Amino acid sequence: MVLKVLHLTNAYPCAEIPEYGVFVKEQIESLPPDHIDSRVVFVNGRSQGKLAYLRAVSDVKRKIPESDVIHCHHAYSFLVAALAGVVGRKPVVLSFLNDWTHEVKDLPSQWLREMVCRACVRMASKVIFKSPVPYSLRGSQKAINLPNGVDANFFQISDRDDARRELGLEPEARYLLFVSSKNKYREQKRYDIFAEVVRLVGEARPGERILEYVMVGQPRSLVPSVFSACDVHVLTSDYEGSPNSVKEALCCGTR
Repeated sequence: MVLKVLHLTNAYPCAEIPEYGVFVKEQIESLPPDHIDSRVVFVNGRSQGKLAYLRAVSDVKRKIPESDVIHCHHAYSFLVAALAGVVGRKPVVLSFLNDWTHEVKDLPSQWLREMVCRACVRMASKVIFKSPVPYSLRGSQKAINLPNGVDANFFQISDRDDARRELGLEPEARYLLFVSSKNKYREQKRYDIFAEVVRLVGEARPGERILEYVMVGQPRSLVPSVFSACDVHVLTSDYEGSPNSVKEALCCGTR
């Protein structure tokens, strides 16, 4: 039997941001095609605005009859599914991509953010938390902690000198790595803190050349080389769900 899964996501690679939501794409592609028939509805709210969510409702409605399970990647994707009338008709899996209430961070108050997220949890058949399950939901049969995995065949330890030559980096410098999708100054990633870390390390090690490497918009094929070329991956985010870059860096032997 082949299970037909409709993936509804607002994070997925696109022409303007090829690394955007690449972990969702790779997660879907890792599912065995002989058992799971995956189809994707990408809600590109980043480029098309909030109306993209409303336009996606009719698309999801059309696909409900031919789907066995709906997997909503992000709380806003779940709200699209709810408006399409999926709840109660098909099993719906909700994956929170961030620490859960940050999923709806543009709502005006913490109370409202938590209320919306709890409503999504109540309506979903199963809820995946990439970060630890919130304390108030521990023990719930529908809530599980399932961080993103890493393709260890793609992210592997390789020679640092070779990686630096490939990227045109200085062979003797020390590189601190900052990773962000979309843009360098994405608010939650806190490039300002990272820049201060680079400055302080430079002051503490006056005999060494301390440089930053900012990885934004890098072709996926070069990402393992970037990790291998850098000395330390510095994570300065205010919050994360399950930071893929940390696991990818570890697979490449980067501290």
